[in-house]
Amino acid sequence: MRFSLLHMTHLQDAQAQAWQQLQKATALEKNTATSPARTSYQDALLPLNHTLSEAQHAAQTHQVVALQSALEQLLLQTLCALKRLDVNAEAGFQRALRRQAKASHTQEPGDIYLYADRVELWINQEYRGSWRLYDEQDSTQVRQMALELGCRLHDHGANQLQLF
Repeated sequence: MRFSLLHMTHLQDAQAQAWQQLQKATALEKNTATSPARTSYQDALLPLNHTLSEAQHAAQTHQVVALQSALEQLLLQTLCALKRLDVNAEAGFQRALRRQAKASHTQEPGDIYLYADRVELWINQEYRGSWRLYDEQDSTQVRQMALELGCRLHDHGANQLQLF
């Protein structure tokens, strides 16, 4: 499926053109030429799975051009899969953006508790893990990480008694 998306401003236009190209490439019957073919979810996702595997292989082997090509192909195949499942691409994209915005606003920033010998990570008042600190450089890196991730840092390093 090769065509230009330069003049398209809406996902629906891109979806329609991708669908037309898919119809030509697979030579669908006349009775399904004007509407999306009813299909199972697996049939709609099969091309996506194959192209995603190609993209993963390209990423693992550091083939940037092949990775970019596979990701562009995934975008078009996603639009075609949505069409095959009777999903409006524009409306689906807007719903996904709203879900993403809602998720990013509802999750609290994490809390990093820095002790003299260890670090604890808490997200939404739930313990998620910890690791040991071995020197002052580790503490400095934890402080930098908390800043970069937007986490609240609770530094208890000087208030903790060394056990060992």
